[in-house]
Amino acid sequence: MSKIVKAINAMVSNANLISSVISGYEGVELFFLYDQKHKWSIIKNQKNEYYLHYYPGNQKLKELAGWPDEAWHDFSQMVSYNTNELGTKEAHDSLSELYTIVQEKLFGMESVLDEIIGDDTF
Repeated sequence: MSKIVKAINAMVSNANLISSVISGYEGVELFFLYDQKHKWSIIKNQKNEYYLHYYPGNQKLKELAGWPDEAWHDFSQMVSYNTNELGTKEAHDSLSELYTIVQEKLFGMESVLDEIIGDDTF
């Protein structure tokens, strides 16, 4: 198993360390912090392929999320991974699970589900 798949699985296992989730400029890409310091984004396209990007630079997460598509063409300060390049079912499943977790955090699903579970008066 590659290091990135291990890292993705660690993020999934420690989902409580995922924070500051915001939608990108077009609303499709999701930007987030891991462990309050590592800047990432994840996107799922119409072919059910996942792309995960790591941003080591000094840009703020909100700044990155606000860039329109054309601003990314000349930007190279990131490391990208995708399900096609990783090529395994485990990589696809792990990225899918990470995407779901990040999306749930964007919409505050943890508190919604806690509210529903706490109201089990049936």
